[in-house]
Amino acid sequence: MDNTNIYLTQSDCEKYDLLLDIASLKRDELPVKKRIELSRNNNPLVDDVNLKQVATLLNRNYGSLYNMYMSIVDDLKKIVGQDTEETQLLFSVPSDVYHFSLVSKSDVYDFVKILLTGEEMGFQTFWEDHNSSKATVLRHLKSLRDFIRSFDVRIFYDPIRLEGDESTIRLILIMLFWMATDGHSWPFEAIDRDDALEAFDVTVERFQLAQPNILTREIGGYAMAVIYHRVMQKKFIKDTSAQDIIRYPVPNMTHEFMVRPFTREAIRMRSILAQMTDQEAMLESLNMYYTFNFSPIFLHSNNRYALADGEQHTRYVPEINQFVSDFVDRIPLNVHYFLKLDDAEVDILKRTLIAMTASTYIYKKDVTSRVNRFLLDANLNLKEDQLLKRDVEDTVDHLFMNSDVDFLKDMHDEIVNGYYNVFIQLIQQRAPLHRVNVVLVAEQSYMGYLDLLTDLKGIRYVNISMQDADLKDADMIITTSSIELPDDVNPQAVMFKWRRNADSDHYGRMYGILRELWLQKSTECD
Repeated sequence: MDNTNIYLTQSDCEKYDLLLDIASLKRDELPVKKRIELSRNNNPLVDDVNLKQVATLLNRNYGSLYNMYMSIVDDLKKIVGQDTEETQLLFSVPSDVYHFSLVSKSDVYDFVKILLTGEEMGFQTFWEDHNSSKATVLRHLKSLRDFIRSFDVRIFYDPIRLEGDESTIRLILIMLFWMATDGHSWPFEAIDRDDALEAFDVTVERFQLAQPNILTREIGGYAMAVIYHRVMQKKFIKDTSAQDIIRYPVPNMTHEFMVRPFTREAIRMRSILAQMTDQEAMLESLNMYYTFNFSPIFLHSNNRYALADGEQHTRYVPEINQFVSDFVDRIPLNVHYFLKLDDAEVDILKRTLIAMTASTYIYKKDVTSRVNRFLLDANLNLKEDQLLKRDVEDTVDHLFMNSDVDFLKDMHDEIVNGYYNVFIQLIQQRAPLHRVNVVLVAEQSYMGYLDLLTDLKGIRYVNISMQDADLKDADMIITTSSIELPDDVNPQAVMFKWRRNADSDHYGRMYGILRELWLQKSTECD
């Protein structure tokens, strides 16, 4: 599912895609050196739009494209706040800003805001306020319903609300608002951004975690804003399953937030925090701990006593840590040799599997794969690898028979699917099962094409040959001459004429073709 489809109508999706296409075509038109110069001087990429050329290149009808383009121009004028025809100014608006401007005007986004704030509103009032009909609004909400349903949470309409596990509801809301903005805009009106980021920073410090990068910190701010809204509605965490697996001495974060000099909006929260029972306060604190430690976007340890991630897991989630270590050691796939992972990369793999396993137990489903699919663009529809899936399931079954992890057994299918998703993506990148066969037809001079050969050999999904016998199986033929090739050449092979002293643009064109051929061989997509 494309992120834009959750919020935007088909017409708005087409407008957004056209904006991206215009920028992409302009990017392709300009030499790399020129693009670097524009970027360094902070100059806009698009300085003019030849709409007839755009229509031809996109194989679209000029008339319909013209109307869509003029609608985009009107939208961009409103964003920049000027009635101007200056193309450079209008197309200097970042694509995610334009995306959010479309999202913020959609009925779906207004619906999501009600899910967040808990405003008492029935569905009929909602569609009447939007001058629409029940059928139209339900059609617009379909992708949102499908998304939320994939987490086993339900939408109710009278009044509009979410029902289900509170931890999962919060995760859904974080994702929905992040998908709306990509982090560029602050969408929460009731809480100041600086307050939310400060609350996140306090949480990171008290949990002895490393300060994340700027974008992950922004996601943390979104998480704190969602927590604020849910707590203000007294929608507290009730599930205690995290207590079964986490041994960390979680501090009571309500005490921390009570004494912070937040702005007036956040001060309103103090009365709610003061009324919490100790059990409610600790479950809220525990929720924050596993949100930032075991959710799909997790933080790393910064323990002042030099406890690294691995040691933290040994102490604080010992059963899951041992289960994951045994899995990596026993799966019939040598991660060091076959996947060519060094020790640090194996540690990252284990950290990912630990977070996935813990979150699967806490949320009762593999939320990591769902978040990766919807939020992090890890959604390649890779061809099924039945042998790998069997190896993963056999290893999990073996460990369930011999490990002290009875509490995980109800999550068997979710864990198997989650682990499989991690390994199939890893294999795709580190040891691709489907490779692009490239034959280089050039003079046999090692030094003459050393740069080209070195680059091709550095691409993991490329098999490179200079032998005529391999032309019959070639996916791509790179040739320095227009010489006639043998009759048994693969008729589906893509021909690419190599230029002597090729510039960066030529290398980029070659890489684009290689990657597309690889995706066509590796995925189920057309």
